Amino acid sequence: MRIDIHDGGGIGIGALPDHAIVTGIASGDQGGRVGVYGSSVTNIGVYGDGVSNTGVYGSSRDEIGVYANSENNIGLFAHGKVLAGQFDGDVEIKGNLIVSNLSFQHLLDRINALTNQINDLTNRVVALEASGPTSNGVRIAPPRSRPGIDVTQETPATGGEAKFTIRGDGFAANSNVTVRVLDVLERPHEFPARSDDQGAIFVGSWGVGCAQGDTLHFAAHDTRPDTNDASGMLWSNTITHTCF
Repeated sequence: MRIDIHDGGGIGIGALPDHAIVTGIASGDQGGRVGVYGSSVTNIGVYGDGVSNTGVYGSSRDEIGVYANSENNIGLFAHGKVLAGQFDGDVEIKGNLIVSNLSFQHLLDRINALTNQINDLTNRVVALEASGPTSNGVRIAPPRSRPGIDVTQETPATGGEAKFTIRGDGFAANSNVTVRVLDVLERPHEFPARSDDQGAIFVGSWGVGCAQGDTLHFAAHDTRPDTNDASGMLWSNTITHTCF
């Protein structure tokens, strides 16, 4: 059976609808009043329990679907074994958000502080770069790019020598290139090479004096200058290699 409680105060009994047992309808002159109201002094005012479906469902076409308010305590409390709450859409919070006893506002303050520190460090780095090497008061700009080399040991160090292959790129095209290695005593040994029309070099089977465990330092330069370097030459990267 269905029980309908109308705004006129009457109770109607009729066929049971598919979705409700008790309905409260406010219509006509009383359309601005509450359809269903529940109150209790020491217990739950309105209780909804759905065994295999929604316990309490609120919906509105033009207003808030479910409104919760408490003057002296929590407005809405939710607990769930899987999730306590799930929101499908944007969420607006007018106040602080506390997650696992940690204030979200505190996290924002920390992020803002770190951002300010990063900006300060960036400004300091820029200032340090601007105060780099100068010539007659004019800052010396470093080269936009630097040549690069790669070193491969071809043979083990036997008889006080090992064979090496040096490959490189980024050198001036069709130019003389000097490949240098500093031995374990930091003595320089140089090998002449020449770059191709793409600025690449290849030096194969270069015999370099070393014993197993010795540390060598490989680098190369072409004819271009670099006023930032003490040697005045534009050097490639330096490869540090331990002989085997």
